Amino acid sequence: MVHTIEENPYRIQCECNNCGDVFTVPKSQYEKGVGKYCSVECRSEDGSIECECNYCGTEFSVAKSQYDGGSGKYCSNQCQYKQWTEDGTVKTECNYCGDEFVVEQSQYERGVGKYCSMECYSESGTVECECNYCGDKFTIWKYDYKQGLGKYCSNKCQGLDSRSSNPDMRKGVEYREFRRSVLERDNYECVDCGASDNLHVHHVIPIKKDDKKITDVDNGVTVCVSCHTDRHRERDDDGAVRLLESTI
Repeated sequence: MVHTIEENPYRIQCECNNCGDVFTVPKSQYEKGVGKYCSVECRSEDGSIECECNYCGTEFSVAKSQYDGGSGKYCSNQCQYKQWTEDGTVKTECNYCGDEFVVEQSQYERGVGKYCSMECYSESGTVECECNYCGDKFTIWKYDYKQGLGKYCSNKCQGLDSRSSNPDMRKGVEYREFRRSVLERDNYECVDCGASDNLHVHHVIPIKKDDKKITDVDNGVTVCVSCHTDRHRERDDDGAVRLLESTI
């Protein structure tokens, strides 16, 4: 039962979900979710979970919502902070994987005890990377770096890098003349392996670094599609590699 009090529109009259008593709460608190229980005792009794203290072994109960949130390990704050064992160690929880482990009390008091292993400590750190497109430095989690991330500082740079290898950029009379000149200079042979089939013109200085050299004959070399792919792979130019591999 919930209704507004006529003589005070700023308070809400509620009925306790546990004992049934009627009580009032400020309307602002009710809108935040307050108003289910008339007291802390009723809230604890309703849907409580029986637990055993990890330190002293005392049985106690906590509200189900609190238990689901991680409470229920210790019967009091005193037990929580007196979790030292007889051999002078303290049980704690890894900040990365969540596993419980023990450390020496003296070390714990110095700040040790955040990670259960060097692996977890390492995974929780960051790596400084350099964007393959714009060259800006940025940091990512080591775990993400090991998954293959860390080549681009943003989705925008990744998209621009892919477009720099798009064949649509190579349309036009000037570019076709540039390509013909490079092929003729290199006798229509790959400068890396000598192949004469599936020839491409590779930019020594990438277009993304200096787009003014896109039709500079001195900036172009003749390569076959396989060698072209290898050259871009050496640059970690994933956008170009994917595009070239699709044509092989």
